[in-house]
Formats: sequence, structure tokens, C-alpha cells
Amino acid sequence: MRYIEKDFSAVLFDFDGTLVNSEPLKAEALGYAVEHAGGTWRDRWYTELLGHPWRTVEEQLMVRAGIQSRQSILAEYFHDHYLTLLHTRVAMTVGAEDFVRRLHDHGHPLALVTSESRIIVETVLKHFNLIDCFQTLVCGDDILNPKPAPDSYRMACEQMHLSPAEALVFEDTDAGITAAIRAGITQIIGLSHDWNRNQQFHRSFPTVHSFLDQPLP
Repeated sequence: MRYIEKDFSAVLFDFDGTLVNSEPLKAEALGYAVEHAGGTWRDRWYTELLGHPWRTVEEQLMVRAGIQSRQSILAEYFHDHYLTLLHTRVAMTVGAEDFVRRLHDHGHPLALVTSESRIIVETVLKHFNLIDCFQTLVCGDDILNPKPAPDSYRMACEQMHLSPAEALVFEDTDAGITAAIRAGITQIIGLSHDWNRNQQFHRSFPTVHSFLDQPLP
């Protein structure tokens, strides 16, 4: 992995869009939720809101889609439909499953750091038999302030007894990378895909397009 120049002790992964190719499913589930709540969906909204906390996404979509109802209705429609899609169509990012297994087999401590709910994270990791590869899971349920706040990455480092300088992070959004930087992490690699082309980190951070054939650190 040519971008890694310093020693590190552990690898920390984001979940949605980084480890798991969930962005197409989330976009579909959000469109379903908006339309069933009585609004009009525009595909571009997903990329525009990518990386924002759920509360921001919810508030923005209520306004943009012209939904005249209680705000929680979006979450209800979204969650049920998204879980259905995950159970039937979830896929790992290209090369991610093998990369995680190889890192684990070579003794690298791994953490997953996400704003996603624990039930969804554990459901997906168990589906791919990867949950035992991770020493630490920090999920949206565990923190008060989601990315771009540094709380989740700080918690992961604390639980792993890890200095931020010893961590290597894989992320796919500006919010996630900002969270890692604010937590004191300097070794960051961005994952580029079709859904995050509008993110600004591509200009400042090294990026890869998949984990396929990535050499072990």
C-alpha cells in the first residue's frame, strides 16, 4: 500500500461506503421513505447529503421533498426498507472482505468506527462472518456527537489503548476524515466511489478505488 509512510499499530475502518457497499441501498431506501411519506425524491439529494448526520438528512429531506408530516415518519419508512435491502442485497466493497481477513490473520488489530446503528453493523458483519475480526466496534448508538465530531475515533482509540498517531484510517466522506483528523489521526486513506465524487477529500488525501489486491501493511 504505497500511501502508508509511517508505522502504525491498528487499522480503523468506516462502515458505509468504505467497508460495505451500502450507499446504493441507502439511496434506494431513502427514496422509498420520501415517496411513501408523500414527498418527491431526487436522486442527487443522496450524494449532496452523504456523510451528514441522520438528523440533518431527515430535516433537509422533509423540506426539500415537501413532506407535511411528523419528522419521524421518514426514519420509520427508511429503517424497515433498508433492513430488507440489507438482508437480500448487501455486498462488501470490492476486495474488502479478503483485505479484512488478511489483516486479521496477520495480527493487525482492527476497529470499525461508524455513525450507523449497532444492529445494522452487527447484522452485516455476521452475514459475512467478519465480526470476530474486529477488536472494537464504535457505532452510532455509542456516541452523542456523530462525525465530523471526533468522539467516535477517540472512543475507538481509547478502547484499543491506542495513540491516535498509531492508527491508520480508511474513510469515504469529508465528515469522516474530519472526525479522524480532529481525533489526532494523521494516517488517513480515502476510498473513492461513484457516490462520493462531490466530497472534497479527494483533493487533499491519497485515495484508492477498492481494496482489491492491496498489499498488507
